[in-house]
Amino acid sequence: MSKSSGGRQSPNGGNSKPTKDGGDGRDEGGRFTKGNPGGPGNRHATMARKYKAEIYRCISPADLAKQAHKVKRIAESGERWAIELCWSYLLGKPAQAVNISGSLEFSFADAMGELRGVRRVATSRT
Repeated sequence: MSKSSGGRQSPNGGNSKPTKDGGDGRDEGGRFTKGNPGGPGNRHATMARKYKAEIYRCISPADLAKQAHKVKRIAESGERWAIELCWSYLLGKPAQAVNISGSLEFSFADAMGELRGVRRVATSRT
């Protein structure tokens, strides 16, 4: 019995190449064929969903209100972490500032030259 990475059995019996007849749910190019149900999904997301559901069962809205009032009292006493927590949930975190230095004047040719340089570096790394 062949195993692929992660300890699960490979859908095509351990062959690294897809079968030509599509018996593994893929075509000759390795793409999923029409009607393929897909894989088993994300095990970690399933567990996280279960944990979250359990937390919702254990903590009532009244419990959350008590905790919010406690954090509010701590913030009012001057604790910085509590103040930041309250503001971050009430207003959201501020957008990261962008520091622009140098001249903002450039030509289209300059911009295209920069783009070509970035593209050249990106393709040389692959």
